[in-house]
Amino acid sequence: MIENDHEDYKRHRPWLAAVYVDPCHRRKGVARQLVKFAEKTARDRGEKQLFLYTLTPEIYRAMNWKIIETFGDNQFLMNIELS
Repeated sequence: MIENDHEDYKRHRPWLAAVYVDPCHRRKGVARQLVKFAEKTARDRGEKQLFLYTLTPEIYRAMNWKIIETFGDNQFLMNIELS
């Protein structure tokens, strides 16, 4: 998690950024565990939302993230409510 990950969206915070899983470990639930850990950490810190941008929204949609804007060359701004 970082405070901000996109110059044009400074009003949104905090951000999930730079999630990467090595190809030999993909499709094993590793990304899901990383994202869920970040969500729990943000929730424990009292955050109400978490944001990210991605070229592959289907990965995050499967984890209940919502597209809130499309921008640039097929990039998606997404968030999740942390209630």
